[in-house]
Amino acid sequence: MKRGVHTGAPCLLLFAMFGWTWGQSSNAQNTNFTRPIFNCGGHLVTDSGFLGSESFPSYYKHNRKCTWYITVPEGHVVMLSFRIFDLEADPRCRFDYVDVYNGHSYTVQKLGRFCGTFRPGALISTSNTMMVEMVSDSGTRGAGIPGLLRRGQAACGRAPVLWGTFDDG
Repeated sequence: MKRGVHTGAPCLLLFAMFGWTWGQSSNAQNTNFTRPIFNCGGHLVTDSGFLGSESFPSYYKHNRKCTWYITVPEGHVVMLSFRIFDLEADPRCRFDYVDVYNGHSYTVQKLGRFCGTFRPGALISTSNTMMVEMVSDSGTRGAGIPGLLRRGQAACGRAPVLWGTFDDG
C-alpha cells in the first residue's frame, strides 16, 4: 500500500480508490454486488461514477464512436482512472482508441490518446469538465474500458498532494 503520493502538478488533487462499487443489504451476510450498465456516450453530471464501453466486460462493438461529456461541481476538477484497459493495439493508436480532452470540446488540450492494453495513469482536467471519446473500427476488438470518474478539489498555487490509498494489483 502506498499513501500520500506527492506530484509536481500545479494543483492540489484529492483521489479515490479504483474499482467497482457494491451495495450491502441490511443482512451483513448477503452482499449484493452491482455492475454498472454502460451506454455509448452521454452527458454525465456527477460527483463520481463510471463510464465504459458498451457490452463491457464482453467485447465492445465494431464501428462505434462514443463520446462522454463529464461535468463535476464548479471549483473541482475531473479525475478519470481506468481499472482495465483492453483495446486493439497499434503503435500509433489508429484503429481503436480513447481520446481524453481537458474540457467539452475538440479545441481544448488533448490529455492523451490511448489504445492497446497498457492502462494509462490517472487523467485530471484543469476545470470541472472533461470529454472522453472511444472509437472502434471493424477489425480486432477487446473487452474495452471501464473508467472510474471522481471529482477532485483544485487549489492552484499550493503544494500539490495526491491523496488516497493505492494497491499494486
